[in-house]
Amino acid sequence: MYLKYQDFQPADFIEDPYFRAWVANPNSNSDKFWKSFLSAHPEKFDEVWAAKNLLLAIHLKVSQDFSTKSNEDAVFSRIQTEIENDQPNSWRLPSWSRWLAAASVVMAIVFGLSKLPSSSSGDDYEVNRRELGVQLIEKVNNTAQTMVVKLRDGSIISIKPKSKISYASDFNKGSERKIYLSGEAFFNVTRNPKKPFLVYANDLVTKVLGTSFNVSAYQASNHVTVKVLTGKVSVVLSENYKTGQYPHAGTLLLPNQQATWLRDESKMVKNLVEDPIPLPDQTKNSVETFVYQSTPVKDVFRTLEKTYGVEIEFDEGLFANCLLTANLSDLSLYDKLDVICKSVEAKYDVIEAQIVVSGTGCDNDLNTN
Repeated sequence: MYLKYQDFQPADFIEDPYFRAWVANPNSNSDKFWKSFLSAHPEKFDEVWAAKNLLLAIHLKVSQDFSTKSNEDAVFSRIQTEIENDQPNSWRLPSWSRWLAAASVVMAIVFGLSKLPSSSSGDDYEVNRRELGVQLIEKVNNTAQTMVVKLRDGSIISIKPKSKISYASDFNKGSERKIYLSGEAFFNVTRNPKKPFLVYANDLVTKVLGTSFNVSAYQASNHVTVKVLTGKVSVVLSENYKTGQYPHAGTLLLPNQQATWLRDESKMVKNLVEDPIPLPDQTKNSVETFVYQSTPVKDVFRTLEKTYGVEIEFDEGLFANCLLTANLSDLSLYDKLDVICKSVEAKYDVIEAQIVVSGTGCDNDLNTN
């Protein structure tokens, strides 16, 4: 994954969006990447830090007047201090790099390079696009309505407002179908086990064979969320995917489950979606009305599991004598659970992607509320 940077000179690093984003807004992922790069290629140390020095100078916007030696020294003293906070004690900025930074600051400002990428500049999207190394087709939704794009493999992407996607012109010819996303989109993917469908969105790669799911990955947001409607997907950090740590480093998601990557905390959280819906195949084939008359609660829970594709954990022995009489037809999953639990004096908690029901159970007279 370091191949493209092995022959970089300071000017190349300065022009690279991922490098510039790291200098302007470092995070745990970018710090880890560049420290690993320098560990693998110590010969690039001077080039990396010279480039970082220049960008830091631009980032400080150098309000001082460079016509005087004292002001120039003051600026570079600030730069040197900031750099030395995360470099080995034995290294000091070489004089040629100091000159390079001084000469380039003015040029960079003149040519507009002083506007470094921020967390909302879309750098992750651009970095992901460039790594493919081929000409891409881009679809940008600047309207207030959802934009629908149909791909050559039959997959359909619904792009939300202020969002965009990119894909190769020969999208369906390779061994993988790759999509690059900035913003939010819903994907209905045509199944093809021989050609996995990959969505690159900020720090995450979502891999599927054929399913429908939603990805929210706005550059300005501090989290990325993947929600699954049908089928199953695997979500993995792009860094782990590129280094071959997939699939054991991935998070598997089933219908009505979601994974949220908290970018600031470098943490993946898996749980149920906010409003689980019946699985499409269950809705189509089921005649379940959710109207119960003295029905064992354990049977109701099993029906909910099958209908919504969720796992409900409860003690069957404890609730063996519990019966339910109720009409749950027009209620959401969580409202159904509220009615059930109130009826049998129980409660439920959503723990990760499971629903856990606890209570004291029912006596031998049987609960028929």
